[in-house]
Amino acid sequence: MADSIDASVLDEACGEALRFNMQRIAQIKSLCLQSCRNAPKPDAPKLTQSHECIRELNEYQNHFNRMVEPV
Repeated sequence: MADSIDASVLDEACGEALRFNMQRIAQIKSLCLQSCRNAPKPDAPKLTQSHECIRELNEYQNHFNRMVEPV
């Protein structure tokens, strides 16, 4: 569990567990999961139709046509 949970989340969960006299790993895990669920979600990257790696559609079509031409 400690490998998949951020150290700050684990520290916070352990502090909560001590405060409420929770002594079971399952309780601490539950606190960690609850904290992860309540954490703000990072903004998703915006999708774009233009990028230096995206080629024009006709360029893909030309490449495809060359690949399927009989030799």
